Amino acid sequence: MHLKRVELYGFKSFAERTTIEFRPGIVAVVGPNGSGKSNLVDAVRWVLGEQSAQRLRGGKMDDVIFSGSEGRRPVNVAEVSLVLDNAGGELAVDYTEVAVTRRLFRTGESEYLLNGTPVRLKDIEALLVDVGLGREAAFIIGQGEIDAVLSQRPEERRALFETVAGIAKYKARRKEAERKLEETAHNLARVEDVYEALAEGLPPLQAEAKRAEAYLALKAEAEALERALLVTAIEADLAARDGAREAAERARAAERAAEERLAEAEAEAGRLAAAFEALEAELSALDADHLEAVRSAEALARDQAVATARAEALGRERASLERRLAALREEQAAAAASAAAAAREAAAAEAELDRLRAAAAELSAAAAPDDPAEALEALRSAYFDRLAAATEAEAEARRLRAAASRAAAALGRIEQEAARARAEEAEALQAFEAAEAAVREAAAAVEAKKRAATSSRAALAEARRAARQAEEARAAAAARLAEREAALRAFEAAQADFGLAEGARAVMAAARSGRLSGIHGPVALLFRVPDGLETAFDVALGAGAFDIVVDDEAAAHAAIRYLKEGRLGRATFLPLSVLRARPVPEALRALAGALDGVIGPAAELLEADGRYDVVRRYLLWNVLVVRTLDVAQAAARTLDYRYRIVTVGGELIAPGGSVTGGVDRRRRGGPFSVRGEAFRRLQAERAEAERALTAADAALADRRGALDAARAAAEEAAAALETAEATLREAEADRDRAARRLAAGREAVARAAAEVEVARAEAAELRAAAEETARRAAALRSAAEEALKMLRDQEAAAEALRAEAEARRDRRQALEVAIARAEARLQTLAEARSAAESRAAALDADVRRTRASLDALGREAAEMDGRARALAAALEAARAREAALAEAKAARYAEKEALRARLEAASFARSAAQAAVLEARTARADAEARLARAGEALDRNLRLLGERHRLTFEAARALHPPLDPEEAAAARAALAERTAALEAFGPVNVAAIEEARKLEERLSFYRAQIEDLRAGEAKLNTLIAEIDAAMRARFLEAVEAIRTAFRATFRALFGGGEADLRLEDGDPLVAGIEIEARPPGKRTKRLSLLSGGERALTAIALLFAALSVRPVPFCLLDEVDAALDEANVERFARYLQTLKDTTQWIVVTHRKGTMAVADALFGVTMDKSGASRLIAVALEDVERAAGAGRRSG
Repeated sequence: MHLKRVELYGFKSFAERTTIEFRPGIVAVVGPNGSGKSNLVDAVRWVLGEQSAQRLRGGKMDDVIFSGSEGRRPVNVAEVSLVLDNAGGELAVDYTEVAVTRRLFRTGESEYLLNGTPVRLKDIEALLVDVGLGREAAFIIGQGEIDAVLSQRPEERRALFETVAGIAKYKARRKEAERKLEETAHNLARVEDVYEALAEGLPPLQAEAKRAEAYLALKAEAEALERALLVTAIEADLAARDGAREAAERARAAERAAEERLAEAEAEAGRLAAAFEALEAELSALDADHLEAVRSAEALARDQAVATARAEALGRERASLERRLAALREEQAAAAASAAAAAREAAAAEAELDRLRAAAAELSAAAAPDDPAEALEALRSAYFDRLAAATEAEAEARRLRAAASRAAAALGRIEQEAARARAEEAEALQAFEAAEAAVREAAAAVEAKKRAATSSRAALAEARRAARQAEEARAAAAARLAEREAALRAFEAAQADFGLAEGARAVMAAARSGRLSGIHGPVALLFRVPDGLETAFDVALGAGAFDIVVDDEAAAHAAIRYLKEGRLGRATFLPLSVLRARPVPEALRALAGALDGVIGPAAELLEADGRYDVVRRYLLWNVLVVRTLDVAQAAARTLDYRYRIVTVGGELIAPGGSVTGGVDRRRRGGPFSVRGEAFRRLQAERAEAERALTAADAALADRRGALDAARAAAEEAAAALETAEATLREAEADRDRAARRLAAGREAVARAAAEVEVARAEAAELRAAAEETARRAAALRSAAEEALKMLRDQEAAAEALRAEAEARRDRRQALEVAIARAEARLQTLAEARSAAESRAAALDADVRRTRASLDALGREAAEMDGRARALAAALEAARAREAALAEAKAARYAEKEALRARLEAASFARSAAQAAVLEARTARADAEARLARAGEALDRNLRLLGERHRLTFEAARALHPPLDPEEAAAARAALAERTAALEAFGPVNVAAIEEARKLEERLSFYRAQIEDLRAGEAKLNTLIAEIDAAMRARFLEAVEAIRTAFRATFRALFGGGEADLRLEDGDPLVAGIEIEARPPGKRTKRLSLLSGGERALTAIALLFAALSVRPVPFCLLDEVDAALDEANVERFARYLQTLKDTTQWIVVTHRKGTMAVADALFGVTMDKSGASRLIAVALEDVERAAGAGRRSG
């Protein structure tokens, strides 16, 4: 295993992404001071989890991020990756290459990655600690740290030896065990305190539970007597209700019979109406068909007339075409005669043309005199050639003289430009000096802006801190609000089963789990009670508050089957589909406005969704809510004691006049009372939390505003700095331009001087060439005048020959004119013949077309005659169909009148049936009213049974058969006795029974917890003792091994001498380590008397000894050889070579002796922008190249 490469980006001076490939052996890192060599060592230390900015040579952790320079912008993230070769599987991961990465952002966020996957620092330390690469391991020795091993106190030197001993994980385990032991002791003390406090309250609670059990037994007897009496009363009510139900059924049967007769009458009327509508539709169809027949006959008559007219027109057109055909045949004969005459005239013209062409040929064959034009042309050409050469030579002489003049003028201009160049050189020098001053001024401004930007960044950091605090305060307020809302939701969830009997709780649990459907919930949770009326509605509803509202009877039956199958108890259900809302009596509404202290009908005070209105009116239709008992008594008298009246305080006057009231100390309140008070308190706490959150939001907005202002100020300062830097860059650019202008001016002065000399030489050459060309032009002019004289003599001899040639040319022209006329005549005759032939062919085609048209008209005329006959026949048939449809329509109109009379009779029968149905419905309503009155008495007793005993009638009857009159009287007397005895008990805490049982269970639980904690405490003490024993053994073994290796290493590095390690007295786990060293030729063993080089070499010997006992994959040494002289450097380097097979060495050094033994060199430089760069040189490659050069030489 070894270090393969290090990848850096934005870390300290490594601004650009840099990859350093390492190889096993010794790698030397060299470079000038301040180039960034030690930053490479810091990068390795940082990526492995270093948390101290001081150890990284910084003030704070974000100092490791490249902060920019004059030529390079800062970066926002520092990233270092350490890639390890794990081909041997030393690390416990399934990768042959392991990459450990750490990133730090300028915002403060940081992350660790393992092969690209985010991990914790703890995970990385756990992975590397077993191979000696933990954060505290001694595989990185920085500048000045090599001497620290000797300067430390004896107990401080233990870190190196503990690393070699590998007891770091044991120490971590011991620390964890001590933490758990402390927690266990704390938990044990707390549990024992709770146990003792609970045990003190058990005896009085047990006594109270026994009293409650006696009270409950007596109460059970009283309830049994009351149930038996209620069963007897309900049995009588059932008999009365059954009789009323039979009467209602008879009335319903009569109503159904009347409705059936009405349905038959309506069906007959409907059938006749449908037949009437069908007949009307048939009549409409007949009307449409008759009208269509009439229109068809009229159309056929029109078509017949059109066909007859077309036949007559075709006869007239045929006669016209026959006349045209005769005319065309006459014109065809005339065209044929014209073509024959044109052919005869063309033959005569062609013979005349042949004669003229023969005469022209004879004239052309006659001999002509020689033409002197060629000789004249030769003389003329010679003359013009000599004349042109002379003219050209004269022009060349003029051009050369002009060029010489221009050269003289150019020489003057060049001399003037040289003077201007010298002046511009002086001006450029002044501009350069001004630009240099501007650069200095801009640089000073940049420094001032940098200081301002630094101040703004500090203010921005403070604003961010304040914003974070505000965000934390806001998060705390939001957490408080979420806690209060959760408490409110928990309260509402807890209220779902408050006060429910066992059966009702089971049904609600099954509904929540999805085993039952159609369950809405208990009445108490579906309705909202106005503030202050909770007790009144607790009393008014009584046990009905715990009745469960369901969709329909099917849902109720399913829930009852579920309770029976699981033997889970009983419950009362209110199916929405069958409940009948009872109207609130007008007497209750009238009393609300007439009597002070009356609040109103209970059914109209209770709030709920509209779908539960039927439940509200079913349960509370006859209940009136008032403020006091006096008002209740007055209202009861006014209402003749026919309704239930309940007060705000919970007093109840029942129908008939019974009054219930007082204080029940056994109850903690009904569902509405308990829910209302606690619910209002939780809502108040939530409102307070919301106000706190609003205040925190406002504070956060202020802090964010301040942060935005600080950010804007920082951005403004950064922009100002950027502007100042841009100004500096512009000033530097101006300076560079001025420098280039000065150099260009100096170059122009030199170039102008050279051009003056060249121009003077060119002017002299042009003057000489102009004089030579003038002499050559005079000679050429004389030769041209001689050639002109010879040309004039030759032109006189040629004039006679030209007259004879002119006469011959006139005769030939006359013949050519005659030939042209003959050719034109022949062409005209040919065109006339062609036109005559074309006309004849066109007439022939016209004749054929006319004959074809005559044939087509004959056929069309025959077709028109046949069509006219067919239309006449169709017209006859259409008129016959029209008559038949008229007869059918008359018959259907007669049927319609008969059906109308039958329909009116059926309507009279339906009206009579409707009257009978109305009468039957009235009778049924009377019967149902009697049934309702019978049911009210039954409902009162059933409700009393449900409210007080939470039983249905069937369950109560199974427990208590109905009583005869004598048994009923005895039962009422016994019930009075039991009631008096119960009142004599006074207040009884029934809940003490369950509380005592739960307290005993809790005490048993805490006793078990105490025993478990004591057992765990003993195990942890045993574990700590075992860990201490293991650490002592490993530490002593490591010290002895390092001691032996240290002696040998010291002698090897010093070339003799003695060295030793000694463990101080006491516990090996805390004892210090003394180091003794005596270099060759010295007697002292005190470290303080050694020279700096001897101390460094001694510390190196100790380090090498430790690494020989427990080798690490790689080791970084940062200038540890700085204090050694050359001889010791060579010993150090030689010994380093002996260790490179077991450890990869990366050495930052300035010493040639160390560089000489390196397998690879990395040079670190720093460019002008302040960023470090690396140059890698493999010495093996250099030596191989040098050897190849020697062999080739």
